[in-house]
Amino acid sequence: MRRAGLNTMIDISGRADGEFARFRAQIAAEHDACARQESRASLMRLVAFVAVIVVCTLLYSYPAAGIAAALLGTGVFVASIRAHMKIKARCDSLTRVLTVCDEAAQRNGGAVVRVRGGAGPSQAGFDAQSDESLAGATGVPAQWRLTQQELDDLDVFAEPVGLFGILNRCSTAAGERALASILGNPLLDGADILLRQEAVRRLSEYTPARLSLLGACAELRREDQRFAKLIAAIGAFEAMPHPPPRALLMFGSIVSTLAIVFAIVQSMTFSASWFSIAVVVWLVNGAITGRATAHARRQIALFSETAWPARGFACVARCAAEQIPASPLLDALRGRFADVTIPGGVDRLRQLVGWAESGGLFVKLMSLTFYYELHYARNLEACIVQRRDALLSAAAAIAELEALLSLASFAAEQPQTSWPTVAPELRLQILRGRHPLIAGPRVVANDVGLDAAARVWIITGSNMAGKSTFLRMIGVNVLLAQCGSAVCAENMAWRPVRLLTDLRASDSLADGESYFLAEVRHVRRMICAERSAHPLLGLIDEPFRGTNSQEQTAAGVAITKRLIASEQLFLVATHDRALTLLADGQTAHNFHFREEIGPEGMTFDYQLRSGPATTRNALRVLARERYPESVLADAHTWLEHTTTGAASASAE
Repeated sequence: MRRAGLNTMIDISGRADGEFARFRAQIAAEHDACARQESRASLMRLVAFVAVIVVCTLLYSYPAAGIAAALLGTGVFVASIRAHMKIKARCDSLTRVLTVCDEAAQRNGGAVVRVRGGAGPSQAGFDAQSDESLAGATGVPAQWRLTQQELDDLDVFAEPVGLFGILNRCSTAAGERALASILGNPLLDGADILLRQEAVRRLSEYTPARLSLLGACAELRREDQRFAKLIAAIGAFEAMPHPPPRALLMFGSIVSTLAIVFAIVQSMTFSASWFSIAVVVWLVNGAITGRATAHARRQIALFSETAWPARGFACVARCAAEQIPASPLLDALRGRFADVTIPGGVDRLRQLVGWAESGGLFVKLMSLTFYYELHYARNLEACIVQRRDALLSAAAAIAELEALLSLASFAAEQPQTSWPTVAPELRLQILRGRHPLIAGPRVVANDVGLDAAARVWIITGSNMAGKSTFLRMIGVNVLLAQCGSAVCAENMAWRPVRLLTDLRASDSLADGESYFLAEVRHVRRMICAERSAHPLLGLIDEPFRGTNSQEQTAAGVAITKRLIASEQLFLVATHDRALTLLADGQTAHNFHFREEIGPEGMTFDYQLRSGPATTRNALRVLARERYPESVLADAHTWLEHTTTGAASASAE
């Protein structure tokens, strides 16, 4: 990693320390070794099973020795199963880390690809609990809720790849919703922004920890519905209303089991009538514990089909408690995971819910014999009731952690990122800003500098010259900055703003709203914005383009005068040269993009230049396409007439 001031130049595959490459190589080597161990463990498991069968067959004529050998062999077989499953779990964990490493490699150099979902968060799964530690330094964080207009204008959920798409590294639907909420509700308070920015920065700098955490979260992929069921079960679990004392329950279990075993053995040895004693004990146990057992059975049923998400929950909690780096926000998150990794916490829950799907006649006989379901429910109660809040908080923290990991991955994988600084004064300065949705070889960097003195930029230029992309670059980087993320610029300093855009208006047949009416309403938000302690940044592309040219000019001039007179920040892109006459060189400034038409056609360098545009390309394109001379002459005559009239109207 190379730093220069605020700059952070990052390339996964090519940075000097090769941290990513070394980490992936290490994980790959561990995975290969673990795969070999798993093969040996699987073979030993098979050998132990065959050995038990062979020994029992050979010792069939020697009952005592056969039973002893069977018990010993069974113990060895069970031990081999446990060893194999432990090694397999480790191998699966390494496989998931390799998967997220390969996903990260796809974004190498800022490639505009998505490795997870990009169309927006799904509605499956549970909603993460509201927790202010993710966003706010103190109390409820100040946020600015973006409308659908801003989300569409800035391509937040665009297809095939939008801003959400290149950021998203979440494995759960809840994580995607947390990330979408961050993007849709940028922060307004500088302290809150810096708090989250520090957390994202720390995660981006610690590559092994970040990738290990992403790998742990990957165990919850495709488990949204069952994870939702697990969280709902934790929240809905009810302790037994009148639980028997644990000592009495244990004593009754021992006495009942001994009596039944004795009766069954006696019936097999002497007389079948002894079996009636076992039946009586079962009937008595059923009568005594029937209501409590029914309650226990209902509570246990809540956790059916939750074994795999419980395993993933435990995996994420352990990894997060160990791997999350230090920062004020991350310390709070780590503490929420640490609260459930203590003995009797999430690991105990994982062990217990693994048996929740057991049922049938065998389980009922165990309950009638030694109160199996009562013991099970009491163990669940001991694990859940006292730790319910901690378990739910840790589950919600997974979504928050995934959202932060997504922002951190973007910072680590996107080339030429920097960490923006919060300015106390009204200011928006971006040095060599780039749009993250434009691939590295094609992207052209540009600057912007607005402050209390120079608040308005009027940007002109021909179609396809780069005006709209320039405005979107500014909006996207401001959004990233106020989400606590790194930005695609060499340097950025700004005061957090309320972001409003009118870049891509559209009509709405369902609402009976025309294209022009939609645009009028979008622009009105800017000129009639409520007073606030937080300044406004307005981005407008070709104001009132949905009406005729004369009224467009009239409305555009009037609106631009109003924007210049305000105390907010605005950038207005337009083809209308009448608006450029309003720039006084102090509060409002002209800038433009230029094109060149040569033998091979029209070319653009996408570089922003001072002053208004002095070239037009529409009629030149017509001429290049060999339109009749009479048509071109009429067009030029009309253009000269309307331009003179518009200039006079603007001057007045």
